Amino acid sequence: MTQANLQSSVPAVLLAYWRSQEKWGAAGLLSLLVSLLLIQTGLQVVFLIYGGELTSALAAQDAERFYQAITIFLVILLVGIPFASLSGYVRDKLGLFWRIWLTHHYLDRYLADNKFYQLRLKGQLDNPDQRLEEDIRVVTQESLRFFTLLLTSGFQLLGVAGVLWSISLPLTVFLVIYSIVGTAIAALGFGRPLLGINEEQLKREADFRYSLAHIREHPEAIALYQGESQELAQSLQQFRQVLQNFFRLIRWQLGLNLFQNHYRYATFVIPGIVLAPRLFAGDLEIGDVTQAGAAFSLMLGALGLIVLQFQQLTNLGASTQRLTQLASSFSQATTTNQSQISIKSGTPLAIMQLTLTTPDTTKVLVRDLSLTVSPQENLLITGPSGVGKSSLLRAMAGLWQTGSGTIIQPQSIAFLPQRPYLPAGGLRQQVQYPRLSENTSD
Repeated sequence: MTQANLQSSVPAVLLAYWRSQEKWGAAGLLSLLVSLLLIQTGLQVVFLIYGGELTSALAAQDAERFYQAITIFLVILLVGIPFASLSGYVRDKLGLFWRIWLTHHYLDRYLADNKFYQLRLKGQLDNPDQRLEEDIRVVTQESLRFFTLLLTSGFQLLGVAGVLWSISLPLTVFLVIYSIVGTAIAALGFGRPLLGINEEQLKREADFRYSLAHIREHPEAIALYQGESQELAQSLQQFRQVLQNFFRLIRWQLGLNLFQNHYRYATFVIPGIVLAPRLFAGDLEIGDVTQAGAAFSLMLGALGLIVLQFQQLTNLGASTQRLTQLASSFSQATTTNQSQISIKSGTPLAIMQLTLTTPDTTKVLVRDLSLTVSPQENLLITGPSGVGKSSLLRAMAGLWQTGSGTIIQPQSIAFLPQRPYLPAGGLRQQVQYPRLSENTSD
């Protein structure tokens, strides 16, 4: 899959839930979230205005004006806190529902038609388990968090821009230009490198976890072989790769943090510098300057959202791309499953003109094989290692996809893997696997 095609399919990952059967419930919660954010932002604007009024009353030593402002100020504070808290709860609940649906959606596709086996067989996709857990969690939580920030920023711009505009037009124009330039520098200078580095970091962290899980799953074999030193060397090698990329990541983050801090802190004195002449001339009250400073900070946070949240955006972008790759691999596995090996039900077990090749089709393992195994008859397949014995059995089970021919399977047939497998659960689950029935007596 080309980079352009990959990027074009990214929105499909983010929009799948919102087009599903749960879209109306999701739309309802999203509408409630938008309403709460609108109320919260409106209260914030009123809070800003009366905060400036409170400062002006103190500077003028006007007691009546002060007590009137503080009363309204406290009412706004009491009303605004529940809305601010409730919006976070609704956002997290919507994110949880999104994660539940997306996990079911990907797990269903992962375990359907032996796709999990085909992905492992080809080895073209790293750590699908991490993508199903960590990347889905990041995409659902961070997407909603950023959407909430973006929406709040938009509401703040609509509400606060008028306040700042009424106080100082030059300050407003400067802020817009400053934000556009800062966003362009962050996107062009740090965007693509950080996106690739974050994606690589996710991959290497997952590889390191897999090496540790491998030791946990095979302790007896490693202990009997006395392979501790080799396992240690392999695990440390994986860890060194994690650190190597992480050092690269923090160097880029240092550059981004330097830019973000200069971008943010340079604006603290700008409102005072611009408005000081008018304040000294008596055209403005001290409360107007306070309002302008607060409005300037809010608008800077809104217009400079990309700059200030850039590291989080690159993490979100990396996880979204990894989920897109997983979805693409499912489609490719489905295409591969449409092989020329035909499996039909019937008796006895038979193979007709079966040819098997390696997954890359560079080597023929079995050529034009035909045989019949009648009931009560035994068949032993022999040959040196690598000749294709296991591949033949996999083809008879419907797992091998590259080749041609016809296989007749009896309706009642069982295959045993080369390595014994015990599923998670108790004795009942072991005995009945893979068809668990709660009605079976002890």
